[in-house]
Amino acid sequence: MNRFTKRLPQGFFALLAVAAMSFAPWQAHASLIGDTIEGTLHLNGFPQNYFDTTTPLGVAPVNAVVTDPGVEFTSFQPGTVFNISADFDSDELWLTFQNPLAGSFTSLPMNFWFEDLDWVPNPGIIVGLVNTGGLAPSSLNHTADDIHISFDPLLLTAGQTVMSHFEIITIHVPEPSTYLMLGTMAGFAILVAHRRKKVRA
Repeated sequence: MNRFTKRLPQGFFALLAVAAMSFAPWQAHASLIGDTIEGTLHLNGFPQNYFDTTTPLGVAPVNAVVTDPGVEFTSFQPGTVFNISADFDSDELWLTFQNPLAGSFTSLPMNFWFEDLDWVPNPGIIVGLVNTGGLAPSSLNHTADDIHISFDPLLLTAGQTVMSHFEIITIHVPEPSTYLMLGTMAGFAILVAHRRKKVRA
């Protein structure tokens, strides 16, 4: 230990460790499982939401609770036309495109919007969205809690299925109770250092 560190008050390094915990990106376990997500699928810029299963199609986002296993969103006529589904996991997304017809089929340009992504039990923000395999999108964007993915027209032969996989990268922050605990630890470290200083005096 050098001369400088000897002069530091006792409890300084404990306080420094608490401060580092407070400002470092929080890596606590969190998941999308159990979260309610809003999903919208637009084809060629039309306002209708093709994740809507009503007739006629609505324009509002569809709400779905993330489950595993389970597909959260499907196109409005599965099994009869070009089928599209979106399956979320704890921190991943699979988009599936299927042509159940006897002949080839070319889709219209597709735009996916997934909004209000939260994490359970710790809140978080999206800092990255990566296409890790399968069909590559034409554009890929995100905000702190929304995802936007676009695809050019897709040609599928009879019975063909194509998938696209995405990893959702997030940073999670502590709950207020965690900040309270860290603040209490910091206050305790300061109090111990102060009392030891008085004893020496």
